[in-house]
Amino acid sequence: MIRKATSEDAQDCVNLIYLATSDSLLYTLVGDEMLVKDSLKIMFLTPGNLFSREHFWVDENHGRIRGVVSMYPGRNDPALRQGIRRCAIDLGRRMGLPRLLRSALRASRLSRVSPSVRPDEFFINLMAVYPDFQQHGVAIRLMQLTGDLCLQADLHKNSGFVGIGNIKALRLCARSGFKIEATHERARFRKHGVPGLYKVIREVQAA
Repeated sequence: MIRKATSEDAQDCVNLIYLATSDSLLYTLVGDEMLVKDSLKIMFLTPGNLFSREHFWVDENHGRIRGVVSMYPGRNDPALRQGIRRCAIDLGRRMGLPRLLRSALRASRLSRVSPSVRPDEFFINLMAVYPDFQQHGVAIRLMQLTGDLCLQADLHKNSGFVGIGNIKALRLCARSGFKIEATHERARFRKHGVPGLYKVIREVQAA
């Protein structure tokens, strides 16, 4: 069953966000796994930002979350990036002001060399499946949902970012009709373990 995420799903969603994006988040949030996950939980439970629960759908089977996808219309991307500021007070309490300021600076630098999201795209922010449930069709079902919600939003393009070297994700994208639109090398961040990105895109048509 695929359903909208709720606040009760916070821990599973945080674990899966971390699974999908730990390389860039460890760099951006200037912390270890515990701090990053605590920060993600704050953002997940705060409306109006990139990691807010209202953008998340979960695949659940017999009470266990197996995978998650986060997506939204591209026209909302600038506001959602700004929305992280709404979490600043709570993040500052958890991280400390000096670390929070370093995090904001790193995020700004990283965003300047990241692909853009266009208003006419329905953007897949992230997708992750627990290792125990991979190769069970979970990712394919979540990907099908992104196409359905794209059309519901009166849009006809799905887009997303895939880390260079993420072979499994690239295979899923190719199988789902995505093509690589652009390659964004981020050489200055490679020493921090932050990969370059492919921007992938597909046309979505009603059946």
